[in-house]
Parts: sequence; C-alpha cells; structure tokens
Amino acid sequence: LSLGWSRAVESLVWFSSAFLKMPMKLKMLPISASCLPCQALCIENGIELEAVSVDLMKGEHMSPEFLAQNPMHCIPVLDDDGFAIWEGRTISRYIANKHKLESFYPTDPQKRGVCDVALDFHLSTLYPNIGTNVLYPAVGFGTAPSEEKLKECSDKWTKDIWPAFQKLLKMNGGDLLGGDKPNLADLHMVLMYYTVAKCPDSYVAKTPGVKEYCIKLKASLPKWDEYMAAADGFYGKIE
Repeated sequence: LSLGWSRAVESLVWFSSAFLKMPMKLKMLPISASCLPCQALCIENGIELEAVSVDLMKGEHMSPEFLAQNPMHCIPVLDDDGFAIWEGRTISRYIANKHKLESFYPTDPQKRGVCDVALDFHLSTLYPNIGTNVLYPAVGFGTAPSEEKLKECSDKWTKDIWPAFQKLLKMNGGDLLGGDKPNLADLHMVLMYYTVAKCPDSYVAKTPGVKEYCIKLKASLPKWDEYMAAADGFYGKIE
C-alpha cells in the first residue's frame, strides 16, 4: 500500500510539474517599444505567454506587488513561475536561453557576439538618441529637446550611430542584424520602425537605408499583426 501511494504521489508531482505550471507572465504596456520585443519573441516561436497590461497612468507600477518583483518600477517585467526579472533585453535573452531559440540568439560565439553588441548598443546609444529625443516627445511621453540638443542628436546619428549600425549589419552578411533572419537585436529595433512611422520628417527617417531596413524587419516577422496592432494604431505604419 505504501509503495502504491508513493508511486501515486510521484505521478501527481510529475503531472503537476509537466502540465500545471503556469505560463510566463509579461507585465507590459502594449505600445511600449521596450516590451513588444519580448512578446514578439514568444509569439513568433509559439511560446505560451500571458501578457498583463500595466496602467502606468494609474500608478500600477508603484503597487507593493509590482515593487516586490521590480524595485525599479519599470516595464517590462517577466514573471516565470515566481522568478521575476526586468529589463527588456535581459528578458529576451532569458526567454531565448530557456527555450533554446538558436535562430534568434545563436550559440555560435561570433554570431552571438554581434547580437550582444547590437543589444547593448541599442541600450546605451540608439535608444537614448531616437527614443528620448525623437519618438517619445512626438507622442507626448517626454519633453521636446531644444534645437541645439536636436542638432547634437542628429549629428551623432549621422556621424556615429547609423554608420555603426551599418557595420553591424555587414558583420552577419544579410539585410538584418541576424543576417537573413532576425535575431534578438532586430526585435528591439521596433523602436526604429515606429520612429520612422511616427516621425517621417525626422533625421532618422530621412537617413538613406533606414526605412528599407525597417520594412525588411517587419517582413521577416510573419506574426507581426498579432502583437503589433496596438502599436501600429498608436504610432502608425510605414507605407
């Protein structure tokens, strides 16, 4: 009897771990260029994910529950069965590592190196330049920069940032940062896509090659409409 009960308990534990584990939750804003890449990664690869919308205007990111998971009170936050991390690029890497998404985050050291450089470059350089100074002020998420600051950003984009981006494109020998297929860094370049869509007269959109890259990025993600509908409606589309 005890042996039978023991086996029954073992079976129940196995069943619980295999079938009753909750899907990952992504606490996010459906129009956020920081959150959407993480959601895109899951949907494009058929990974179950529960998207939980966080209303920043109501201060939901300052609730005790939210702060317990992320003291920095920023989005996105990934909750994987009680294990919580923040920072979109880190979340993307975590998902890719957990689910062995080789095509998006290669194990080849050089290809992964290009992806990691592009992700860190996005965080440290590209995002502050076009997100903070172009896209977000255009939609009321920040203060418009002065003419002097905007010129400074434009010059840096032209002389440093876009040439560096082109260098990264060449390193994998394709139209995308991942080569012929998108990698994690490409997913995070939705920021560039929506900057071009929303701000067609900006220095970003007027740069030769930028619009073409954005169009190829969208074309490489067959399930785009499943997760980008809200953002397309908010920022607009590249036609």
